[in-house]
Amino acid sequence: MAATRRLEELRRQLDARTVTPAGPNLVALSGGADSAALAAIVADRSPTRALHIHHGLPASDQMERAARSIAANLNLPLVVERTTIVPFSEVAARSERYRLLERALAEKEWLLTAHTLDDQAETVLANLMRGAGSGGLAGIPARRGRIVRPFLQVSRSEAREFATLAGLAWLDDPQNEDLSYLRNRIRHWLIPTLEAEFNPGIRSALVAAADAFSVLDVEEPIGEHADDVWRVANSILWAAGSTGAAAILRSSLRPLFDGYGLDRAEVARVWKVVSGDTKAAELKGGLRVYRDGPWLICSRPGGGGTADSSR
Repeated sequence: MAATRRLEELRRQLDARTVTPAGPNLVALSGGADSAALAAIVADRSPTRALHIHHGLPASDQMERAARSIAANLNLPLVVERTTIVPFSEVAARSERYRLLERALAEKEWLLTAHTLDDQAETVLANLMRGAGSGGLAGIPARRGRIVRPFLQVSRSEAREFATLAGLAWLDDPQNEDLSYLRNRIRHWLIPTLEAEFNPGIRSALVAAADAFSVLDVEEPIGEHADDVWRVANSILWAAGSTGAAAILRSSLRPLFDGYGLDRAEVARVWKVVSGDTKAAELKGGLRVYRDGPWLICSRPGGGGTADSSR
């Protein structure tokens, strides 16, 4: 009886803090507690289906079984997409995951991901350490395009408790315990240390900082985007100077980085191309920046050298 009362209390709390657009919705269902809880909350609001990405990793079959069980419990249609990333990296996996998720979106459908308050705190801290600008310190946006993150005001512990009490057979991804990844070291070691030694409310403080920086992250992208290519007149960046160019580059290149901006070291590499000190620069995700006549161009491997549509 107490468990039922707690479940209903949690449902009311999560429902009040979860803002979603009028559906239909596509939930990225990993098989973990966060996405299970999100799916349960939004399934009662509007037409919802789920998509699971099988990454071809040792635990991927287990995560798929968990996702199938959750979807069946909630009576949600589920699609499973399979992919293999060689060599595997967090950046490559994230990029591929979003590519598949966005490709699966139906007309007028919203993509919902279950990033939590804890994910926001970890992202802000990771971006701070890599020297990100205001865009990076603003953390994970609640909405960008057709992608919505309704759980940014919900803690990971609340999502886990709700999913457990709701009887959803979620599973922790063993990949999240691998301390060779920076995010996992932040999650399992750095933030608990900061909480214990410096500020027990560090997560909330980091989220508050993200909210403050999101107000500053208003720089409009310039230049021209087409598919996997962006170009801008090099003279615009040169005239803006290194500081102004950094803001332009972080804002304008964010779409090619799946929502992430450049860090300080990458901005410095691009500025060397702008100033003519080097002919080209390699950035994360295999992106390449180079000069072509009056243009500065950034493209993915295999991307063309022109961009025809304005931002």
